[in-house]
Formats: sequence, structure tokens, C-alpha cells
Amino acid sequence: MKKLLFVVATLLFATSCELIGRIEDWLSPSPAEQELYISLEQEGEPSRVQLDNVGKTVWTAEDKVSVFYNNSGNSCWCYAGETGESSGVFYNQLYVEDGETFKDIVLLYPYAESNSLSVADQCVYATIPALQHYEKDSYSIGANPMVASGDGDSFELKNVCVRLKLNVTGEKKVVKMTLTGDKGEQMAGRVAINYRDYTLSLIDEGSLSEEECAKQVTLDMGDEGVQLSKTPTAFYFVLAQSELPSAMTLVATYDDGTTGTTKIQKLSGMEIKRPVIGVVIPGVGGDDNGDNGDNGDDNQGGDDNQGGDDNTGGVEVTADSKTIYYTTTDGNIIEPKYYNFGANIISNTYENGIGKISFDGHVTTISKNAFSGIKTLETITLPIALTSIGDNAFASCDALTTVSMPNSVTELGYGIFDSCISLTNVSLGNRIPAITRSMFYDCFKLTKIVIPDSVEKIDDFAFCECYRLADVKFGSNVESIGSWVFDQNIRLENITLPHKLVSLGDGVFVGCKALQSVTMGEYVNSVGIRAFHGCEKLKEFNTHLATADKRGLIIDGELKGFAPADITEFAIPDNVTAIGAYVFYECKQLTGVTIPSSVGTIGDLAFCMTGLKSVFVPHSVATIGSSAFANCNSLTSVTLANGVATICEKAFYSCSK
Repeated sequence: MKKLLFVVATLLFATSCELIGRIEDWLSPSPAEQELYISLEQEGEPSRVQLDNVGKTVWTAEDKVSVFYNNSGNSCWCYAGETGESSGVFYNQLYVEDGETFKDIVLLYPYAESNSLSVADQCVYATIPALQHYEKDSYSIGANPMVASGDGDSFELKNVCVRLKLNVTGEKKVVKMTLTGDKGEQMAGRVAINYRDYTLSLIDEGSLSEEECAKQVTLDMGDEGVQLSKTPTAFYFVLAQSELPSAMTLVATYDDGTTGTTKIQKLSGMEIKRPVIGVVIPGVGGDDNGDNGDNGDDNQGGDDNQGGDDNTGGVEVTADSKTIYYTTTDGNIIEPKYYNFGANIISNTYENGIGKISFDGHVTTISKNAFSGIKTLETITLPIALTSIGDNAFASCDALTTVSMPNSVTELGYGIFDSCISLTNVSLGNRIPAITRSMFYDCFKLTKIVIPDSVEKIDDFAFCECYRLADVKFGSNVESIGSWVFDQNIRLENITLPHKLVSLGDGVFVGCKALQSVTMGEYVNSVGIRAFHGCEKLKEFNTHLATADKRGLIIDGELKGFAPADITEFAIPDNVTAIGAYVFYECKQLTGVTIPSSVGTIGDLAFCMTGLKSVFVPHSVATIGSSAFANCNSLTSVTLANGVATICEKAFYSCSK
């Protein structure tokens, strides 16, 4: 079965008369604006602008690209996103005449003022830096040139030079490495790149300065240096060559001022590929010549499938901005109910196992209820220019199993996947600000969710009745989790809440019968009522807000939570001034409780339906809330000390003994 391919990184370029600050503006151009869509090279080794910690291509904040068009000069286009995104928007402050179209476009990454174009030679001229900077598991940012050319609005940036990975072992801390060709080859500096066939050639040395024709490349490790060990550490170089020199010398400078030298020799018969050449150096220093350990294509990180799992039943498609791809259970087309997509539908077909809704422009919106209740919709690939998804857009799509959301999405309505009872695989975009109200309500086959770092809020009922949800990975910036969010998530066993979390809503974990531990950070200052009601296996709260035995959770003097598993007696600490509503509700194993004289109020239903046999209410308690001890069927003795001023309605209702 073929794997679904997604565009590794799509760059949206737009031009305007002034700098515009909203994505909607970039995606909805006026007649005076033009757009260019650019993706990184897909064939073979994934391109690398910068690598993240799992080997995927990512852009870096303030990245820039040179754009040459209409035989114009070097125009700088700037990336508008943040470091770590695999797709993004580039913009340029540029005046465009009405009716003007782009033609003869050449793109060169990264931008530099010295970049130039020769139409006669069909070449762009770039500079590969002689001084490159160490990045963990990545090339020096901006060192690796990539080129694209043509007409129209779709381009693919391609690699043009040797990129060298060295796996180095040792014992010392290295502060820099210098790589030199043994035949005096140019290793960095000025190069010419043919933008038609993407070949790289060197410029006549006689016309270049020493800086423009550098004979060595230095990788600087920064002030901290890099500690070597017995486990290989990867170092990445970019060379001004179209193939690997036959022999090179690597000199490592250590933090104690000493150096180590080793030879890197190309084995006879070794196939040299333009992407990454992997070389293993067992130790820098000594006489080890460093056998080549990677003869093939060194594909760091495997598939760069930035779109999640196989979204279209094994059919090979590439996500784009003007098409919605889908599959159905019956092989027939589906008809959206509402047509506010930011563009007009021009065709809707189902051929060779894949549905395809084509538009006359960029799809920026999935409108409210657009696909709701379509029972045969099975998978869907959303367009890469999409910015918003409306209320209940896919609600009650009973057969929907897989959804991948592009990183362009920044606005979500409520109930988007409400009652999608077959949904099992969800990939969320990395710019959404919230998990919205009832977003995954009753998605009872969903077992895992990864919440991106962009999310600051999880709204009410977001994962309510997701009975099989067992693995929740929170983003680092979640500050609030609303009411009934994980209601009846009976597979959750342990939960670690995000460090920045401030508040938990009412009933947030109600009915989580398998929940055993809850860990929370230092900023939590609000926990709603019934937050842990029905968590019968809960044993501990791991937080500074917990009681000494980890069984109670105290917020500003009020006991807000109780971990009831395997406990029959509980002594409330002396620093508790109030017992919150529902805290011990339905804790049937609890037969005895000690209420200290520090407590002033007992909240509504606080001990309702517990197994208490007797209770002493101290004089400090001024108020006993409604139904506080209702339906305590084993309660035989109640002692109220002088001072209790208010006993609310049904406080001891149906205590039959």
C-alpha cells in the first residue's frame, strides 16, 4: 500500500502595496496582488532548511528568500511565521501594476544581498559561507542553497550542493571543526547554480577573492562547545561542491587548545548522491582514517510526511490549496451542505478510489455544518491554505476515521467533530489557539490526542464521553481546561497537566473511573466543583497544593478534591477552612472523617452518599450546605457543637439510621 504524501513545506508568497499583518489578507488577494506557492524538494532525501529534533524540515523565524521575476533584480521575501513550522507565509513589500503577471521566476534560498541572476547564463549566483554554525541535528541555518524556477504559481525548491554529515566520537569538548580538501578544492564561497537543470559549478578562481573562493569550511560550536562521547555526535557541513572531494582533512579544536586530525577518504566505487553523504569517524585525533560508514542515502528521520497518517485509504495524493480530497465508504461523491469555502466549487469527482472537490481559488474556510451528518465520509485531506473551520463542520460523520489539519488553520468553531463515532486518528495544526467547545464530544473510538503548543485553552466538553481516550499529550502553553472536558474518559489512568495551567473547570474529570494520579504545576489557582467526582481509583495528587498524604487538594484553604481509592478514614488537615461542594460525593468506602476546628463551612453535597457512620461537626462550622450529608445510609450519629448557625435544606436528608 502506498503511503499518502503531503507537501513537506509549502510557502505561500504574496505581494502587496503595503505590509499586511493578517493571514486572511495574504490568502485573499486584491487584483493588484500576486501569489507564489513553493514546496521543498520531495524526491529522494528530504530537503533541509533547518531540521527539528526528529529530522523534519522546518522553517526558521525571519527566513528570507531571493525572488527574481520579470527580469527584475534581487527581491527579498520574508517568512511571517515562527521557527518550527513546516509550512508558512512569505510576503514582500512590492508595488505590482494592475494586470501584471509573474514570468521567468527564479527563487534562491537563502536570501543575501550578494545573490544575483544572469539570464544569459541561466544561472543564479550564491555564496556558501566558509564559517558555519553548529546546530544540533541540523545544518547551519541559511547555509544550504536551494533553487526553483519557472512560470505560474507553483514551485519546488531543490538542493544543489553536497551536504556532509559526520558522526564523530571522542572524549573531549570540541569548539570548532575545520574541513579542507586535500587537493586544495574550493570548499565554500561563490558558486553558480543553473536554475534550469539545478547543476552547480565553480567560478573561475582568478575572478574571486580569497573570501569568495574559500579552501576550507569551519563549523563553529559556539561559546559552550560540544562534548564528544562514545556515542556518535552528528555534525553537518554544506560544501561548495557538486560531489564529495576524493579526500579531505578534518581538524577538531578542543576547549583546552589542543587539536585532533583525521582523514576522510572516499572509498572506491562509493555512490555519491547529491543530498547527504554520511561519514562515520570513530575518533577525531590519532591516525584513524575514518572509514565511510554510510554508502547510501542518509535519510535523517525517515519519511517527512508532514500530514499525519494515510488519509486517503492508500491513494497517493499531495495536499494543495485548491482541492479537498476525501474517501467514502461506498465509493460515491459527497455533497457539502454549505458552500462558503472562500472559493467556488468547479468540480466534484470520485475516481480511482479518491474523491476530489476542486475550486477556482484558494480554500480558506470550511463553513458551519459544511459536511455535518454525511454518514459515508471516511477520510478527508484539508487544503493547505485553510484558515478557519466553522461550527459542527464534520459533526455526526459516523464513518469519519482520519483527519489531518493543516498548519494554516488559526480559527475553529465549536463541535467540529462532535459525535464522529469512528474517529481514531487526528493530526491538529500547530497554530490553533484552542480546543473548542464539544470539539471531540462523543468520539468514543479516539484513543490518543496530541495538543499542539499553540493551544492556550481547552473549552467545555471538548473530550466529553471519549470513552477510549487513554493518552493525552498537552501542549506546553495550555492555561485553562474548561468544565466536563474529560467527563467519562474511563480509560485515562494517569494525567500530567501542563505546567502553565491556571484553572480546571467543573466536573473536568468526572467519571474517570480508571484515573489513579493527577500531576499539576505551580500556577493552578482554581478548581471547579465535582472536578474529580467518580474517580474511584484515584490515589494521589502530585502538586504543592496536595495534603501531606497526597489524598486531598487544597486551593486557598478550601478542600477541592479527594483521592478515595482504598481509604476508609480521612483526617482533614488543620489548614483547611472550607470543605468544597461535592468533595466526598459518593465516596461509599469512606466510613469516618475528622473535621478540624479550622473549618468554617461545609459545602453543598460535600458528604452526600458516603459510607459515614458518625460525624462530629466542630463549633467553628457556621454553615452546613444543602444536602451536605444527604443519603448517608450508614450514618447513625451526628454531633453538632455549639456555634453552627445555618443548616441548609436537606442537609441530613434520608439518613435512615
